[in-house]
Amino acid sequence: MNNYCLNNSSINTSLPITDEPFNFTSNYELRIYTSGCYYLDANNNWKSDGVLVGSLTNLYETECLSTHLTSFAGGFIVLPEPINWSYVFANADFLKNKTIYLTVICMSIAYIILMIFGRFKDRKDIEKLGVTPLPDNDKSDQYYYQIIVFTGQRANSGTQSKVHFILSSDNDETRVRTFSDPHRKIFQRSGIDSFIMSVP
Repeated sequence: MNNYCLNNSSINTSLPITDEPFNFTSNYELRIYTSGCYYLDANNNWKSDGVLVGSLTNLYETECLSTHLTSFAGGFIVLPEPINWSYVFANADFLKNKTIYLTVICMSIAYIILMIFGRFKDRKDIEKLGVTPLPDNDKSDQYYYQIIVFTGQRANSGTQSKVHFILSSDNDETRVRTFSDPHRKIFQRSGIDSFIMSVP
């Protein structure tokens, strides 16, 4: 190389030669990938012994050199480029990235609203848990029955009316009883309400 440079008359020898350090910049691109050749053994496990990656392997093709006559396969993985964090933070200005910032802000606000709404619904579900004793139960009664009322899912299937009932059997019947709960609304759409009724 040195002989070529010395004998080449087209080289500009007027450029200064110096040992002083200097800075320069250059743009380049680097793509890193890994490639391999494998075959299935008798136990259906991928093995690579006896199969080599050839020198003609490139980004688009993998050359496999094998020392045995088995079916083999090749593959390669293009490794992702690392994130240049200094460039990211240097260009993280709001005015340059309005769309990204507004999207993140809107998604965060929607997430917070959904969290509040979900927490509100969780509290409402907790209120629906448990069994409500009927207000006209008598402490001296000896028998207790659990009554579960399922409300449908169709529109307007709930009611705000006061519901009264009479439980009757072959031998006797109760007086007029009333479903009510002083702490929550009952018989709402898609609701399950559970009550304890006492009888003599």
